Amino acid sequence: MSQSPRLVREELRLQAEAGPLLWLCLREQDSRDRSRTARLEVIQAIRTVQPERARRATTEHIASAVEWLIDEKVRLEQASPLSEAPADEAPAVAPPEGARP
Repeated sequence: MSQSPRLVREELRLQAEAGPLLWLCLREQDSRDRSRTARLEVIQAIRTVQPERARRATTEHIASAVEWLIDEKVRLEQASPLSEAPADEAPAVAPPEGARP
């Protein structure tokens, strides 16, 4: 962590905002297995003092988690009943029963 209170607050804000979302992918066993493999790769690179390898493995791991998150967002939006209405139109609402046109 930084010695700057402002940077610490910003880091904590980012973690609070994005952290729970990135944990969502760990609901799936396949994602947990990929995460474990990626983390072991980083650990091995650090043990053998290969900073570029560790950096690359970390970057790929983060990119994979973000890609999963984007795919999951798209999947959820497609499953939503509101996703059927065009973006520039409000979803149709049926008038109350017995209402006159």
